[in-house]
Amino acid sequence: RESSFRSRGFQFAAITGIAAQLTQVKSIVVPESGQGVFSPALLPLHLIYVDYRNHPSFFVKMERFLQETLGYKVEFKQPRMWFTKGQTLTDFLALPDKKAEDLSSTRSCWQTRRIVNHGGKRRQCGLCAACILRRLSMHTAGVEERPDTYVIKDLKSPEVGKALSVLKKKDDRNIMIEYGMAGTRHFQRLAELSKAPAEKLRVPVAEIADATGESKDEISTKLRGFLHQHAQEWQDFLSEQGDRSFLKDWLDGGCDD
Repeated sequence: RESSFRSRGFQFAAITGIAAQLTQVKSIVVPESGQGVFSPALLPLHLIYVDYRNHPSFFVKMERFLQETLGYKVEFKQPRMWFTKGQTLTDFLALPDKKAEDLSSTRSCWQTRRIVNHGGKRRQCGLCAACILRRLSMHTAGVEERPDTYVIKDLKSPEVGKALSVLKKKDDRNIMIEYGMAGTRHFQRLAELSKAPAEKLRVPVAEIADATGESKDEISTKLRGFLHQHAQEWQDFLSEQGDRSFLKDWLDGGCDD
């Protein structure tokens, strides 16, 4: 049993690599969109090692590792890494016979049962980074979810305490404020990278180019395009919440409790 996110990516990649060898499959598709691929590496959390578990550099190393240990050559493919999750959901809905209910029935939240078991039903918290990305992406794709999808429903509230009043324990409210602030500010920082000077992105561009075999100019153009798309979607999502939203207060430096 292993509970740390640090080695989870390695475990998943190793298991799929073994499965590929056993079934003689030559390609493993990793469907992670750009926010999950690049933002953990571009914006590492304070005092935590850079997170490469969805980055192309990691999968190149896994390919070499699997070939050395299993004697089997397999390729990890990332067809959605230059797209936002919102674009991925939009493209999914454009496929034949796909509908919004196929997306709204999925689950993104990883919060504990104490947080999400509410009103006799297991919901999604609505405020952790995974839920914020989900809500942002659903908004981009034009999917309107049921009001009871999230425990913390109202992101338009001017008071975070009011939005979190459904959580009876103060410790739970404090935990969700910390998670919510971290996720919200993370996506804001990712959006701000769309205006970053080329020098600030020089190392990430070189790493991705080395892993993919594409030129630095090609990667720079693709990365900049992804960041601009995320920034536009993020701004549209924040605008939908209104100027009085506690999310805006957080981004302006506020720290409610």
